[in-house]
Amino acid sequence: LSPCPPATTGAATGVVYTFSMISAPIWGVICDRIGDMKALILASLVSGVGYVCMGLNPDPTTPLAFSIGALVGVAEIALVVTSFSLLSRRAPPGDRGMLGGLQSVCSSVGILFAGKVGGVLYD
Repeated sequence: LSPCPPATTGAATGVVYTFSMISAPIWGVICDRIGDMKALILASLVSGVGYVCMGLNPDPTTPLAFSIGALVGVAEIALVVTSFSLLSRRAPPGDRGMLGGLQSVCSSVGILFAGKVGGVLYD
């Protein structure tokens, strides 16, 4: 496998985060409609499917890879939104701000860590 050209890498990153941004409000509605716990389970399933597909895809420069990237973008934000919704509704009122900040930091670190490890493993 050869390394991805920088333009392809940038385009793939753009696809992932564009779909994250577009789907975030949709996941908020899903949380309200089906409940926090069911939404978190659904988000976990979407995430699992996305990451398994990404792992099985042999070439990250194909249109299929960009579609999988879109699914992963949706999955990443789905887990962030649904877990924050669950936390904000079930945490004690006096601890919600602190726990929300901690959850945001952990989500960000997890996304950065997964991206770095995936890149190192691919290279």
